[in-house]
Amino acid sequence: MQASSGQAQAQLNSLQHIGLGAAQLEDTLTEMAAERSRLLQQIASQRSDIQHLFNMLALSNSAVEGVNDTVEAVLAGMQDE
Repeated sequence: MQASSGQAQAQLNSLQHIGLGAAQLEDTLTEMAAERSRLLQQIASQRSDIQHLFNMLALSNSAVEGVNDTVEAVLAGMQDE
């Protein structure tokens, strides 16, 4: 009887240890999910910033092309004189 009582206590201790491990795992997974969410938000924000920079670069390129066209027209006009 005492052996089965000891065995039952050992099993109970084992189950309690498993329960603690499961709780720790759940906490870790919750933390990882929160970190994943934070990183996804950061990526979305950076993606938006990068898109804005590409748009600004495209506008700058258009402006430079316009200036180049004007300079070329002025130079062509000067050569015609």
